[in-house]
Amino acid sequence: MQTVSATPETAVAGRAGRRNRPEFPRPGGVHLPRGPVSLPMPGLILAVAGLSALWGGEAGPEDGKKAGKALQFEGLWVDAAKGQIEVQGRICLNQGLIEYLACAQGGKEHESLLRLDCQPHDLYAALQSLGLKPGQGVEFQGQQKTPTGDLVYLVVEWQRDGKAVSYRAEDLIWNVYEKNPMKRTGWVFVGSRLMKHPATGELLFVASQERNIAATFHDPFAILDHPLDTGADDTVYEAHTKLLPEAGTPARLIVLKEQPRE
Repeated sequence: MQTVSATPETAVAGRAGRRNRPEFPRPGGVHLPRGPVSLPMPGLILAVAGLSALWGGEAGPEDGKKAGKALQFEGLWVDAAKGQIEVQGRICLNQGLIEYLACAQGGKEHESLLRLDCQPHDLYAALQSLGLKPGQGVEFQGQQKTPTGDLVYLVVEWQRDGKAVSYRAEDLIWNVYEKNPMKRTGWVFVGSRLMKHPATGELLFVASQERNIAATFHDPFAILDHPLDTGADDTVYEAHTKLLPEAGTPARLIVLKEQPRE
């Protein structure tokens, strides 16, 4: 298992670093302030043993099912023996600029390659169940700073003519300026953040409010980010049209604890 450590922060580049997002209503009528946030997620709060503290109730049969060595949540399966997570979803788009590799339903589907059928807090729990530890993401969207945390490796798979087709996630992301796919670096488990509800003081898991999961444009509230400095510019990455199937194609995201063989 690899971990990305911090590097010295440099100046924010381009319009990406100057963007602050306004307040807006989220699901359930909750209004979350947008922009710089200084409340990092404590890793232990979302430890697998205490999942119910965040989404209420006991972790019952429909929240997590053990089948052999696999742990199952809605839309995702964890195989601890293999060190991997499989998440069901579909292709959101196969052309145009993107800010995310993946989001959940209700996230930025118009700027994401994949829409996943899981709850963000379940994916967080699944990552922790593999022994992965969240690190520290950026302080605001587009900040030119290296996110830190344990690395995972992402593979996207779908069916073509009855046969499984799979690619490293980076291969499906095109660097507009370099005219090459995104560099294969792995993805950093930054873990999103907790934020206090402005009215009640209740702690909210922001990824479950924002619904965005894996960022290509650095996002303080995503669960996964990448360590490249290109994450500070929202004009760098677009969908790799030549490789991707049609929008709406069922697909799955495979999260690997260990680097796959090339």
